[in-house]
Amino acid sequence: MSFHKQTWPQRLNQMGDQAEGIYETVYGETSERFGFNRPCFPITRLPHLLRCAPDYIEDGKRFVEVQGFSTALKVKVEKIAALHHWAQYLPVDLFFYSSTKDDWCEIRLPDFMKLTATVATLGSYADGDKPYFRFTPSVLTGWASEVAEVAP
Repeated sequence: MSFHKQTWPQRLNQMGDQAEGIYETVYGETSERFGFNRPCFPITRLPHLLRCAPDYIEDGKRFVEVQGFSTALKVKVEKIAALHHWAQYLPVDLFFYSSTKDDWCEIRLPDFMKLTATVATLGSYADGDKPYFRFTPSVLTGWASEVAEVAP
């Protein structure tokens, strides 16, 4: 069954696993988990900035937020707002993984923000009022499908 057709508990149980697995294949030896990954308590109990902490810290030099998608890339506005806070401490990069094409790319937060101003559309999830930026993946550059293409 397609990911988007699964129930919320089914999606939550595997959310991010595939994309984070690819990230760890690429950067696993130099990265440590930073943000929460399915904590044993409701994440909604935490302040927004902690809920939206970046997923990884890579080589002590940057934060990395990892997100997978199948067709359209949707990034929550509240996540981007929180990442701007974290960028006060280290640069923030976004690592996107396309399960449809089995490839990935990275983009710096400031460059991502430039794209939001020029090519993103604003939407909102049907099951809530959380707005998101929607992108066609082709607007992102540097797609790679092999770990060997990454220069350390």
